[in-house]
Amino acid sequence: MQALAIMMVWTAMSLLPAPVEAAVTATCGADAFEPNDARARAKSTRGKAVDARVCRGDLDWYYIKAEAGEVIEVVVEHPVDQPVDVGLFPPRARTAAGETEVKGGRTTVRFAVEKSAKHRIRVESRDGSTVPYTLEVATAAR
Repeated sequence: MQALAIMMVWTAMSLLPAPVEAAVTATCGADAFEPNDARARAKSTRGKAVDARVCRGDLDWYYIKAEAGEVIEVVVEHPVDQPVDVGLFPPRARTAAGETEVKGGRTTVRFAVEKSAKHRIRVESRDGSTVPYTLEVATAAR
């Protein structure tokens, strides 16, 4: 009986698409951080530059662990004619925080951290076109 139950679960699980396959068919293509299309699936940048892309229906979420008293600076470089929206979200926040500056193909968000925790970053295509971008995150003391 247990063997039958195990076999049924295994069969059902094998019919589900793999997360990366689902990301490729549902979005503009997988990059090294997919699937990261939901806030709950945010990926760590591990302090390194991220090369990725977004398009209609594809939001990219990342997180950074920041300490109280630090200033987070998120810089996203993208083609000038393909703008992106960049949002930085403190823990449990539903609206983006910080100061955003857009100059040509560079969008920068600066935020003073009040509470030590994971802060999430969202990148999305403003007009739905496929946009390649590079994201870098830096922290500094106030």
